[in-house]
Amino acid sequence: MSATQDSQPQLPVVDIAVTYLPNHNQSDKFTRFGSIATPAYFWLQRGDGDPITEVKIVEGDAQPQGDGWTKVDTELTKSDKPVFLWFHRGGDGSPVIDLKISTSDDVVVGPGFAKLDGELNPHAPKTAVREYFCYKTKASARPRFWIVVAIHLTLPRSSQG
Repeated sequence: MSATQDSQPQLPVVDIAVTYLPNHNQSDKFTRFGSIATPAYFWLQRGDGDPITEVKIVEGDAQPQGDGWTKVDTELTKSDKPVFLWFHRGGDGSPVIDLKISTSDDVVVGPGFAKLDGELNPHAPKTAVREYFCYKTKASARPRFWIVVAIHLTLPRSSQG
């Protein structure tokens, strides 16, 4: 499930939240865009504020390198090896405009979407469906055009002799 339809103009994502319940206390500001088996529910907020430009999945107490990272405090795994979502605003990156959850059953994530390294459920049983966090940036959503040039050459026959 993605938070928007591709045909709509999209404001950038300015906040991400995770809850253990399928509703959010600020549902007038946040839109649910996915869930995982934990259970955990993912929410995004769009707006004109400082856009999110990067998202990471981090295990344990580690944190992404560099300044300006925000941790979503809700643990994704509810296990002794916690997994958290972190995001970064601003910088040189292209604004994130859409988010979704995909699984190992999905053959294609979707046009313009990229899948984050790391699983949302890395400690689930080996037979469990793997769950991934995917994002689309303003830059990746732009249509790409390809120009194909075909050249036909006629070469002289070599003389045998």
